[in-house]
Amino acid sequence: LKLFLKQMSKHFDIAIFTLANKQYADKIIDAFDTEKLISTRIYNTHAVTPIVDVSIKDLTIIENRELKHLIIVDNQA
Repeated sequence: LKLFLKQMSKHFDIAIFTLANKQYADKIIDAFDTEKLISTRIYNTHAVTPIVDVSIKDLTIIENRELKHLIIVDNQA
């Protein structure tokens, strides 16, 4: 994972979009992103819930950059 982040950060901005809360997610991300290669962290507070118990990760929250220059690492398949 660390090698992947290092190589991809040379060509892309890297964003993590998780439905986890900020406090929990930051602990996990900080553990593997020791070189601070991830430029953006997006948490559960940024998801929309149009239906009860269904959360949607809305990419419009990512502003001021073209999505073709961005890699989004998602913890859900």
